[in-house]
Amino acid sequence: MDIMKFMKEKIDGLKAKIVRSGLKKVEIFLQRRNFKRVFFEKNELKTLNQDDLVGVGIRVVENNRQGFSFTNDPNEVFEVFDRAKELARLSEEDEYLDLPEPKECVLVEGIYDDRFEEFDLERTLMLGKKMVEIPRRVDGRVSLDSAELTITVMENLVWNTLGLELSERKTTALFFLMGMAVEDDKVSSFDYVADASVESSDLDERIEKSARVFANRVISSLGAKSCPSYKGKVLLSPNAVGTILVQSLNFLVNSENVQEGRSPWAGKLNEKVASKVLTFLDSPRKPRKFTSVSFDREGVPTRDLVIIEDGVLKSYIYNTYRARRENRKSTGHASGGYQSTPSVSMNAPGLKGSFSLDEMLKMMDEGIFVRRYSGNVNPVNGIFSGTVKGGKYVKNGNYVYPLIGTMISGNIFELLNNITAISEETETTFFGELPYVLVDNVDVVSS
Repeated sequence: MDIMKFMKEKIDGLKAKIVRSGLKKVEIFLQRRNFKRVFFEKNELKTLNQDDLVGVGIRVVENNRQGFSFTNDPNEVFEVFDRAKELARLSEEDEYLDLPEPKECVLVEGIYDDRFEEFDLERTLMLGKKMVEIPRRVDGRVSLDSAELTITVMENLVWNTLGLELSERKTTALFFLMGMAVEDDKVSSFDYVADASVESSDLDERIEKSARVFANRVISSLGAKSCPSYKGKVLLSPNAVGTILVQSLNFLVNSENVQEGRSPWAGKLNEKVASKVLTFLDSPRKPRKFTSVSFDREGVPTRDLVIIEDGVLKSYIYNTYRARRENRKSTGHASGGYQSTPSVSMNAPGLKGSFSLDEMLKMMDEGIFVRRYSGNVNPVNGIFSGTVKGGKYVKNGNYVYPLIGTMISGNIFELLNNITAISEETETTFFGELPYVLVDNVDVVSS
């Protein structure tokens, strides 16, 4: 049985019931997630599975009260609607509750590849095996801890009684490799490489490239030593940028955190919050990018948004509810799935860069490069402190040797004001496509 087709048929019947009910504000959010996944541990196949998941969430807003319920059973959609109506009747009144009006929405190009629909477990396993075999062929000292490849086909449909109806399909192949290098009694730093593609045509090439990059990275980390302790320049990799900077920025500009008093950036619009080098963007409409999306959880079209420009805070991010609380318009940042009401989050965060990585290295008379950061970052008080993983000591613009026993610490708000350069080059991370960032006045302690 085509579960998505069956669910859509039930939803069509539900729409008619909703219209007959006379309710003015009802939303249906339908979501399908079909995936094939292969997972390896210690070079051995651990998991090979697939599933086709479909669910629907129904939201009723009536008399400034909201009710929500969901199901993954097509035969329950009418009962779910009735539950949402009852919950709306019983909930507390909130004048800012509403649904968005329909707006013209142009779908992002190139984020759906129907050839991924034809991928079966056998083909997924074949690609996974290739991914785990390459590093050992590059160098026998590579020890793979784990690796995963997941092929996903997503479909989202949003409908509401105000006339909004949008649907979009998206495909993603996401994979990663984790491990280290071992030579006699020497063990490298643990590292990983991740990548993603929305197209099947370049998947083999991406897997080959990423597996080789992973092997070369862990091999280059053998023979690690400590470096002198100092306060000064640190070059952050795209992964470290995501962990330290982007996660903090996402928290600070989230309108829910601003309105609930959790973000220290409340009331700071049009004020300087970072170095003039920093321009922080949300760019969810780039063709053929795995972070791209045409509309948000509520059906509001996404758009390119400048959040911080030349160090000045220009915008927070909003869904419809949070925007109404400030008499603003949604910025297209409603997030979530069919199992919850919309929350707020970034779509495709990015930083505008103007330097090459080589230029940034030449700016460093002495410092360290941080491949990964393992530690704490508190975006409320700004304090961060953690261990450098896969790091390298840099002198006179060159990598000198890999690092061990090194920590960095400081304050995230000071760090943002001490950004000196951002690269044009980007890499795929779990946070999106991010650049390298050079910062100054960071405390570096080495044992």
